[in-house]
Amino acid sequence: MAAPSGAAAPPVRALGPELDALESDLLAAYRPPASIDKHPQFIAASALLKEARELDAAGLRYGALLRYLQAAMRVFTLRADAPAPDPEGLPARLEALDTRLRTGKVDHSIGRLYLETAQANPAFAEAIARDVLPRYFAVLTPAPASPKKPAPSVTVTLVRWPYT
Repeated sequence: MAAPSGAAAPPVRALGPELDALESDLLAAYRPPASIDKHPQFIAASALLKEARELDAAGLRYGALLRYLQAAMRVFTLRADAPAPDPEGLPARLEALDTRLRTGKVDHSIGRLYLETAQANPAFAEAIARDVLPRYFAVLTPAPASPKKPAPSVTVTLVRWPYT
């Protein structure tokens, strides 16, 4: 189905591994004092992740992508290990992202939404340039091969007590 602009819709795949990784990042950030001071932000990010999972499970990939990126933006602001802002390099990164979103015959409306948010709101610009838009582009590529899970094994040891 073509987008209204005539450009092709982006090839969004299932987001399961990305949602799992983002949830791990969120849980890693959920430590005091941030978990106490920013509890409402953690709840909001968790709710966005849950909604992204539900949309992804229903096959509604674009809605899932939107919620996933919204959650990623919130999680980035909650992370204690977030990279320090780089105000000098930010305009160049945003320009490079703008160029990447303009090239090709794909409708990057969702990516452009975040780029324009970064241009209009400096508070979120660093998160969008460093984390959100790279996640957007990663979802448009084929899924990385997941490592093969080891076969489950169980060892049972029976101990017989002597009769007394």
